Amino acid sequence: MATKKDYDIAIIGAGCFGSACAYHLTKLCNKRICLIGPNEPQGPRSESKNTVFASHYDTGRLTFPSGINPTSPILNQRSINRYRQIESESDIPFYNPVGFMVVGTPDCAFITAHQKSIHRFNIKAEILNSEQITEKFPYLTVPKNFIGIYQPENAGYIDIRRCVKAQIQVATSRSCDHIAETVESIVENSDGKLKIHTDAGHDITAAKVILATGAFSLCKDLMTKLDRKLQIKIRRETTIKLQVNSQGLQEMRNMPSIIYIDKDEPRNNCYILPPIKYDDDDVYYLKIGHGIYYSKIINSDELVPWFHGTGDPEAKASLLSILKKLMPNDYFTSMKYDSCAITCTPHGYPMIGKASNDIHILIGGNGGCAKSCNEIGHIGALNALNDEWQYDIPSSTFKICYANKESAV
Repeated sequence: MATKKDYDIAIIGAGCFGSACAYHLTKLCNKRICLIGPNEPQGPRSESKNTVFASHYDTGRLTFPSGINPTSPILNQRSINRYRQIESESDIPFYNPVGFMVVGTPDCAFITAHQKSIHRFNIKAEILNSEQITEKFPYLTVPKNFIGIYQPENAGYIDIRRCVKAQIQVATSRSCDHIAETVESIVENSDGKLKIHTDAGHDITAAKVILATGAFSLCKDLMTKLDRKLQIKIRRETTIKLQVNSQGLQEMRNMPSIIYIDKDEPRNNCYILPPIKYDDDDVYYLKIGHGIYYSKIINSDELVPWFHGTGDPEAKASLLSILKKLMPNDYFTSMKYDSCAITCTPHGYPMIGKASNDIHILIGGNGGCAKSCNEIGHIGALNALNDEWQYDIPSSTFKICYANKESAV
């Protein structure tokens, strides 16, 4: 391992949040920083020896400026406004501004929340009825009483794999060490520093640690020093990628990213990304994933087998059924199934803060923070560098919640 062994700050977890935090820390300070986390496995995950996985092993994630609460649009827009800068700094493109549309009934809470967000933040949008949706996007068929809120600008999807890669590349170009290993434990040395032990048998010391460990936060001995555990729930996710034929590629060339909400039948809730070229197969896939109905809670010891698998059969059948209703034309030649996991917090926001003077938390995407990960990493970096909270959204929004009901101040 051709790296220094002693650091001022070690970031544990090289996914969306960890890579973003490294990106900002290396811009904000001259401290010795390392980012620790394994690379994405090559080949089938079921054959990987990795004991942790990340949920950014994907090419398509929705991005849009609106949101269902007062805070998300701020984080979304600050990240979106930085995409092109990161692409330029890294020479790695990852942002595809194809637009975004949320579809549902006018009285649906999800729809009304996005409408409020659009008005509050002056986001450009078109309100379309079902006929207008089909006129604008002829491959889509939605129920007569549904509407669409179409956001044509500053929205679409990001290649989250490449986004993480870009953030790491910029951070390492500024002298951050990326150590592609898995952390097994963190203990306190006699000198007061933290000793980080990896699966490769290496010991790394740091004055401060930032935990950006996602769904695997409870799987390793990372908070033994604190003698308490985070109050998080891990939910399993299933997605389907359908290979698109030449007719589909032609007819869906203007397709935005979509969220579909059926308030009367939650099992139909889903998100759909337009045809995207996946580098691993060199073909175009349309991706569909489900809502919370099929996001069942999973235990930590079930995570690795889940990542080795291909998802929930019931969720797969439901997704194919709703896709057939929304897109009745036969555009698809084959399909692939995948599984991942999301980390959910009690308040629905990431947990960002100090668990102790030397351990900081940056955990909890709640299934929707890939698009805003850069700004979330920025908040994590500011928190690690300052004794007092230095952000224009109150720290209470991102409070750390513990399983024993305690909370950090």
